[in-house]
Amino acid sequence: MTAPTAAGSPAYNAGIDQEDEIVAVDGESAVSFEALDEILRRHRPGDRLRVSIRRRGVSQDVTVIAAEDPRLEIVPVESSGGQLTAEQRAFRDAWLGSRLK
Repeated sequence: MTAPTAAGSPAYNAGIDQEDEIVAVDGESAVSFEALDEILRRHRPGDRLRVSIRRRGVSQDVTVIAAEDPRLEIVPVESSGGQLTAEQRAFRDAWLGSRLK
């Protein structure tokens, strides 16, 4: 799988080039986007991941520091003009309330 490296991304910052082939992440095979996505879901921003790549036939390891995706923003539905259903409100209250006690 070749690396999708956008400028400023963790992969780009680690020196992974667009033509590099990602072979493994933290010792786990990453031969598809699905496999890579599954591995990344288990990590949080700030985690250091050992990424094995193949560049022009030469294998090497680089360290990638996981980061938040700046294109994503989580906001309450009310701030965008929507309204919660009773079920959604109960879920949110139970979810957030459990962390406030």
